[in-house]
Amino acid sequence: MGTSIPARTAIVSPHLDDAVLSLGALIFRATQAGSYVRVVTVFAGDPDSDRPASGWDSLPGFTTEGEATRVRREEDAQACGIVGAERRYLPFSEPTYAGLPDPADVVAEVNANLEDVDAVLLPGFPLIHRDHRWLAQHLLEDGIGCSLVGLYVEQPYRHKKARFRSIRVDPSLGLRSSARLAWRRTRTRRIEMHAKHRAIAAYTSQRRWLELEGRKLDRMLLVEWLRGGERIAWLEQGESGLSRV
Repeated sequence: MGTSIPARTAIVSPHLDDAVLSLGALIFRATQAGSYVRVVTVFAGDPDSDRPASGWDSLPGFTTEGEATRVRREEDAQACGIVGAERRYLPFSEPTYAGLPDPADVVAEVNANLEDVDAVLLPGFPLIHRDHRWLAQHLLEDGIGCSLVGLYVEQPYRHKKARFRSIRVDPSLGLRSSARLAWRRTRTRRIEMHAKHRAIAAYTSQRRWLELEGRKLDRMLLVEWLRGGERIAWLEQGESGLSRV
């Protein structure tokens, strides 16, 4: 399949920025070519919540979960608009507010948003963030309602925490073919890199705390480009759900 993705593809984003941070250039390339890309954000927050802001959300100055959610969704709408993706927000707060939800509820909600797509991409490496790891494990364990499933390399975690590590699939995911997965380079073009840069810049409240302001963002994108662009890997048929080892 090379660096292309199917005509109708969904990307599961744990939080309100992960899909664009990781695959913004590929999304832009696909939508510019006429494909449809849907970003399904799982921990999309509660815009009506008056719970005190978490430690992370208090850093940009938010006072409640609701305030943080509303602003971050606005930023995400702008970012997804730049790369041409449709947005779907699932009704789960970030675990720092409400703890981890029932995995069955999450899997059901994700699958309800995959009924009309040909492929889905999940976070796959380095899975340093506990929410990302938890989500990938349960989606693969309980079964994805899509015939073609892939994994993507997560930014900025790859750049900040795993820059010198070989890309691999965490053994906890239990995939039989993990040792021979082909992580495909996307060979990002200049126009796609510029679109991704503009999209990431839309996350105004997050960039400072993700260490992606100014030259730091430029450096991450340059290193990613020098390494061959964003990375995805397609799983063999039957690599999720009942066929797991």
